Amino acid sequence: MQTKEPLLLEREQEESSKVGYDKWTWLAMFTVLGAWGVLLVIGNQLAWGNDSTYVCSYFHHLGCNVSMKDFYIVQPNIVLVATVFYPIGTIMAENFGVKR
Repeated sequence: MQTKEPLLLEREQEESSKVGYDKWTWLAMFTVLGAWGVLLVIGNQLAWGNDSTYVCSYFHHLGCNVSMKDFYIVQPNIVLVATVFYPIGTIMAENFGVKR
């Protein structure tokens, strides 16, 4: 069994006792930003089916001459954007690594 030097062990205990110490590094912020981006794209695809009814109703309430067929193009565009950006995310994950 390996033992650690007393000075190193003392330093580790000191750092672990500081709650929230140095948690917001650049890597942590990029991780949160990336996760937010994934949830935004996935959630957008799933939520648009429900939201499109309300968006159409809102524009109709404003006096615009719209129907649901005017909003059908949005879902394919969301999928198109996701299709372009998912491979970019995969390349970034391979180059920068992923946290497990």
